[in-house]
Amino acid sequence: MNGSVSTTRVEPLSQTSAPLTTNNLKNNMIREVWQDEKEKKPTFLWSYRLGNFMQELQERIRYFLKFDTTTRTRLIYKERIRFPTITICNENRVVLSKAKVMDPYTVEMIKLIWSPDPLESKTIEITDDNRDLANNSLMNWENAYITLSHTQKEVISSCVFKGELCKDSYLIDVSTTMGRCFQFNPRGQNHYATAAGSADPLILILDTKQHEYLAANSPSAGFRILLHEKDTVPEIYQRGIKLAPGMETVVSATLKESKYLPKPYGNCNNDATYRQATCFHNCSSNYVAKHCGCIDIDMTPKDKVPICAPLNFPCTRKKLIDYFKNQEFRKCDCPSQCDIITYQSSISGSPISDYYLQVINKDQPSLTAAEVDKNIVIVSIYFSSMISEEVTESAAYSWLALMSDVGGAFGLILGATFLTLVELIDFLVVSTFEYCTVKAHEKQARSA
Repeated sequence: MNGSVSTTRVEPLSQTSAPLTTNNLKNNMIREVWQDEKEKKPTFLWSYRLGNFMQELQERIRYFLKFDTTTRTRLIYKERIRFPTITICNENRVVLSKAKVMDPYTVEMIKLIWSPDPLESKTIEITDDNRDLANNSLMNWENAYITLSHTQKEVISSCVFKGELCKDSYLIDVSTTMGRCFQFNPRGQNHYATAAGSADPLILILDTKQHEYLAANSPSAGFRILLHEKDTVPEIYQRGIKLAPGMETVVSATLKESKYLPKPYGNCNNDATYRQATCFHNCSSNYVAKHCGCIDIDMTPKDKVPICAPLNFPCTRKKLIDYFKNQEFRKCDCPSQCDIITYQSSISGSPISDYYLQVINKDQPSLTAAEVDKNIVIVSIYFSSMISEEVTESAAYSWLALMSDVGGAFGLILGATFLTLVELIDFLVVSTFEYCTVKAHEKQARSA
């Protein structure tokens, strides 16, 4: 039987055909899927779904750009806690017996300049008799003020930490708004508490020495102490705890650590060495230096501006009042630091007992009950608990959460995955690039 055989000729790929690359395969597949979907779904339904997706996308992005935060507070038990830096200041800044080596007129001037009476005029007219006391460059006034102030050995009768006498290195001298003061556990030292309560305290016995008062910071006698972080300026005049003579004062502390987010979530400074109190202190120091030409012994910068002579201190006091009254501090760029350590204090006290007087009379037989009531201050400082409070600020809506919500909305509304969205974006980018390339070649061909 005669039959015919049908043959099919397979044409080779043309040299001008587009290369079969991964990108072309991917783009062709996306075009086919897109065309199939257009054939299956009405254009109106696609537009409606796409509109819903764009609305959801806009709302998610708007919420993300609000940069809202959440705050979590938790209590953490610690086996040891760094003991706070403790600044200790006598209410008197000039010792009478040391000032008497100068002439009586100078002593009277000092008494008037630092009078504890808030209504007494602090402005003294400069005359030929007292002109030297207004000369900032006459001598090193910083050294003079330190020489005229109390020393550690004069006012700190006893220092006991964890049941042992404090070493000389435990306490250092420091200049504050109250003059020469002393610090326990300053920067560079790391003394820790390992137990709560009075089992692990710092106990100080202080001597007020009221008979030596000449330039008092306030109408009261005694001391002020401040518990603070080691790297910050001690604002003891504003925040210090007053200790009265003849009393034992107990200060129990708790540790609070706060961690906040910098921009764009907040306005705190994330520099580990930055402290807001130090920034404001430097700002006020510059304000005083600008208007008075000199500064107090606790101010900065000491290397450029001299320490004020006694008769120029009224200027520094007045300008500090103006600094706060006129809200000059608002001109300072001093945001809060992101990591804040605070020691919250609870204070109690009671009179020193007659029995304790009998005990200390063994070492100091000349010490009378009247002397104790007038001069002796006892203070005990410890942590009330080894549980610290930790406050942590975190982003309420993170970048990962935004991407997750966008992918979820894309899948729920358009029936696709986040990977499909990425592929679509990739397709648009590649197509645009290829279109621009072709147009560029055509333009070159026409110009040739």
